[in-house]
Amino acid sequence: MICISILLSLISAVLYRIGGSSLKIPNITKIRDCGVPFLGCTIVAINHWPLHLMAWLGLILSFGLAWGSMTSYFKRKGSDAVWWNWMLVGLAFGIAFLPYAWATGLWFLFIYRTIATTIFVVIWSESISNAMLEELGRGFIFSITLLIL
Repeated sequence: MICISILLSLISAVLYRIGGSSLKIPNITKIRDCGVPFLGCTIVAINHWPLHLMAWLGLILSFGLAWGSMTSYFKRKGSDAVWWNWMLVGLAFGIAFLPYAWATGLWFLFIYRTIATTIFVVIWSESISNAMLEELGRGFIFSITLLIL
């Protein structure tokens, strides 16, 4: 399952980047907004299979929150993101799986993942100056850290 999770995380990185690119495709951001959370939830589902009903409900709600976490850098349009914007992005990535933690009781793992996404997104985003690599990294971080759950 780890190899499948790594592969899905790599695909997630690509979808995250495509959704942030300037390709002239209508609604291109939806590739990121929907695709990355879907792959993330798939990673959780295959690593926790079989899921009970409450876990499925938590995962569905987490998908919705993860979708929302993909839609903002928590900054004003036209301004550059700084470290605290990336902190909020990483925190949103982590908090998105609160319903799943609630449904499964995986509170400590949820907290560890939230801390990890927050720290890794800040470090990655502040260290990398290439927009393509930066976005690939954030997409990978979102998904690969789901192995913590």
